[in-house]
Amino acid sequence: MKRSGIYKIHVTFRIPGTDETHNKWGTAFVINKFHVLTSAHLMWSPEYGFATMATLHPDIREDPNGNQRMACVTAAFSVKYIDEPWAVNNLCVIAVAKHFDVGMPILQYHRKPKSLDTAIGKIIGYPSDMPLLHEGQKAVSSEGRLKYRKRYGANIVEHKINTRKGSSGSPVMVDGRVIAVHSGFDRGRKVNLATPIEHSRPISKVVFYMRNQRLLPKGVKDKGEVKGLTYPGQEMRLFV
Repeated sequence: MKRSGIYKIHVTFRIPGTDETHNKWGTAFVINKFHVLTSAHLMWSPEYGFATMATLHPDIREDPNGNQRMACVTAAFSVKYIDEPWAVNNLCVIAVAKHFDVGMPILQYHRKPKSLDTAIGKIIGYPSDMPLLHEGQKAVSSEGRLKYRKRYGANIVEHKINTRKGSSGSPVMVDGRVIAVHSGFDRGRKVNLATPIEHSRPISKVVFYMRNQRLLPKGVKDKGEVKGLTYPGQEMRLFV
């Protein structure tokens, strides 16, 4: 199967005051050879705090034996998401321990399309209920109409593309380019929400800092591999 550059991300949290853990999964996609983009709520929650570990898993058709999983070492998202965990702040850049190889597709994104009034969007992710017999293990593509809407004083993308648990972090694409990241469902208005790229710190700036080791463990560059814990009990670093 041709690789997509879209991964299932498996995240582990430690339940405060116990030795138990809580797991969740979503979707993340490759934006350069060392970073993926996903939703901030997959890496931090009001109940559990910061994630302690995260791994990327390709489509089971790409990697039937599970040999190509990638360890995540650093995540960075806006501090605004902790104070205001709304869709407008729900983006997260994650660095992997070992860079993706030359043949890995890199999804192109742009910050602000001129209009979504008549746009047809596509979401590719790992929903929990699809496909039959391999729920959450194969990337599933769905299409539908998108539109901008003002919420919390900023633009948000609304859509009614079919999504389920596991779709969070999926790329929302128009004409083959990512314009937003799927973030969740508004139960009151019964509509899906996605975070436009324009609403976090510019992705290129976050990647620049991470590449210059301000947000990476010592010794990480564009080539090489990170090994070992970043600090006791925590297998990755998170920054806001």
